[in-house]
Amino acid sequence: MLGRLRPGQYQFRLLGDFITDLHGRDLRLEAVRRRAEPLVVTCRAHAQSGCGMSMEIALAPLSGSDGERDRFLGLYQPISPVADLMGDAPVSLSILAITTPDTAADAFPRLRLTAMGGTRVG
Repeated sequence: MLGRLRPGQYQFRLLGDFITDLHGRDLRLEAVRRRAEPLVVTCRAHAQSGCGMSMEIALAPLSGSDGERDRFLGLYQPISPVADLMGDAPVSLSILAITTPDTAADAFPRLRLTAMGGTRVG
């Protein structure tokens, strides 16, 4: 989970050692917070040895009790075997793609409600 410290600055609140190794600094997520839409970052994690693995990081903004979007729920999903790192800790990430619902619209059609209580609505 990410917490918003101030505009443009976020800090991981709950994370494991693997995520700490991947991010040596805060992430800049202000635009995503304002739009209140999820974001998927496709990236490659690199170890000092040159080994690497591919993964997707999904980030969804969450609102606090005051309605302010001040946190992100994050999910790290390997899309290649973690064993590809050969036991080494990742030291950097290369971003391959950033996808938002707008940019994914062509690849995945948006869901629509077509009936409600037997009445067509969409």
